[in-house]
Amino acid sequence: MKSNKYFILLLICSILLFSYSTYKLYRIGQKVEETSRIISNLKDENTLLKNSLLQTLFSYKESITDSICTTDNKQLSLKEIIKGPRLIFRIFEYSCPPCLNKELENISKLEKEGVPITIIASFQKERLLKAYLNEYDIKSEVYNLKESSFLFPFDKDISSIYCFILNKDRTISALFFPIQNEKEVSHAYYTFIQNELI
Repeated sequence: MKSNKYFILLLICSILLFSYSTYKLYRIGQKVEETSRIISNLKDENTLLKNSLLQTLFSYKESITDSICTTDNKQLSLKEIIKGPRLIFRIFEYSCPPCLNKELENISKLEKEGVPITIIASFQKERLLKAYLNEYDIKSEVYNLKESSFLFPFDKDISSIYCFILNKDRTISALFFPIQNEKEVSHAYYTFIQNELI
């Protein structure tokens, strides 16, 4: 009699354990399917994002500030320092370091291809800026702005690197905010810049 009770108890425990395991496998399967759907949606959204980014950065046209003030208190008119169409790189001391390194590397490559470049920086530590420029052997014109000097009003609120083509009449085109790990978009942008400015 006791052995029957143990057998029934063991059978119930086995059934419960089997049911629990089956339920867990079912839930894992559901999570895998859900994750696959999310990844698929993200891929679609990423493609859409890339397409919209490319459309935006190749069509953006706006005016820019008339003058800038450098850390050595020089007030400069953009009309005086921009003699023709050129690529402007806007960099900040507090930009993410990997992003800054990657874009300085891109500047160096573009320089070697003959793209005319002007760098507008915002660095409180002048020595740090010089160290970055020396590390990547950058020879382009560099203007380090005072904290109170901006190219656009949004400069006050961000420290993201961006670049654009600036013409002598101070109109801009091809505004681009590089995105870390989006090499395809960056490559398309810099190819476009080389075709436009060389």
